[in-house]
Amino acid sequence: MSYIKARITALRELYEGVNDAETIFDRAALYSAIRFLIDDLCKDEGPDSYVREKAMKLTLHAAAALGFDQEYGVLPARHLVHAAIELNSMESALTRDSN
Repeated sequence: MSYIKARITALRELYEGVNDAETIFDRAALYSAIRFLIDDLCKDEGPDSYVREKAMKLTLHAAAALGFDQEYGVLPARHLVHAAIELNSMESALTRDSN
């Protein structure tokens, strides 16, 4: 359980750093770290799980906010808001399932 909270805390910190990423290297490092942590959180989830659905959305928002995907008609700052919402949902699901 503590590893789940640690990874979610790390994800929150990484998303907070998105606005400070100035170079392609900064953005790529953040995106890679976000993807790695999300993949790690989901490795034990089924293919159609709620957590995987939220993880896919988190990945999409990270890619769009960091300039690695289209914006889908949403400003990059709004992608960060949406990511926070998805992260809260994922956290609730993971902590609820582990109790």
